[in-house]
Amino acid sequence: MRLTDIMSSMGLAGWTVTAMVLFILVYVVQALWTFSPRNRELMARGANMPLDDDLRVAPAQALPTPSQDSRPVGPAN
Repeated sequence: MRLTDIMSSMGLAGWTVTAMVLFILVYVVQALWTFSPRNRELMARGANMPLDDDLRVAPAQALPTPSQDSRPVGPAN
C-alpha cells in the first residue's frame, strides 16, 4: 500500500472546507466590526495617530511582578 492510497482513504477533504468556511466567517465578522458606525470614532483616532504629535496614550496596566519564590524563566545557566 502506497502513501497516496493511505492519505486518500483518510477523508481529509472535509477539513479544508471547514477551514475555508471558518476563515470566511472570521473575515466577515472582522469587516463588520471595522466598518460598524459605533467604531467610527475609534477608527478615526487610529487613522490620525501618526499625524498627532501631541497625543499622549496612557500605558497599559503593568504586569504583576514575579515573586521572589518563583522559578527563573529561560534557559538554565
